Amino acid sequence: MTLRLLFFSLIMIVLLADRASADELYKVTVLDQEQAEYLAGLDLDPVLRLNDGYLLLADPAGAQRLAESPLNWEFIAGGVTRQELVLDGRRDLANAKLHEPLFEQDEIKLYVVEDADPAVLQQRQLFPLGSK
Repeated sequence: MTLRLLFFSLIMIVLLADRASADELYKVTVLDQEQAEYLAGLDLDPVLRLNDGYLLLADPAGAQRLAESPLNWEFIAGGVTRQELVLDGRRDLANAKLHEPLFEQDEIKLYVVEDADPAVLQQRQLFPLGSK
C-alpha cells in the first residue's frame, strides 16, 4: 500500500510540475506600427497572427509586462502550453463537435488537444502550433 501511495504521489508531482510550466494565452490588438514595435519589445511568445493583432503565450513575468503595457489585451486562458495548441484547418464544425474551441474569431478556431496522435490530427485537419 505504501509503495502504491508513493508511486501515485510521484505521478501527481510530475503532472503538477508540467502544469506549473504552462503559460497564459492572450489576444493582443495591434492597430499600428508603433504598437507592433512595443509588443515585440515585451519578449512574449507569439502563437498566431490575426487580422487585428496576435495570440500569444506569456509566462508570469511576461504577463506582468503585458499588464503594465498600454496595449489592448484580452486574457483567453491559463495553464496552456504551445505543445497542446492546434489550429483548425476545416471550415465546418466537425472539429468543434469534438473539442471546445479555446479561441474563435472569424474562421479561426484554436483548440487545446493533449497527447494527440499526429496521424489523427492530420486526418482531422488540426495543425499543431508546438514549435516556434
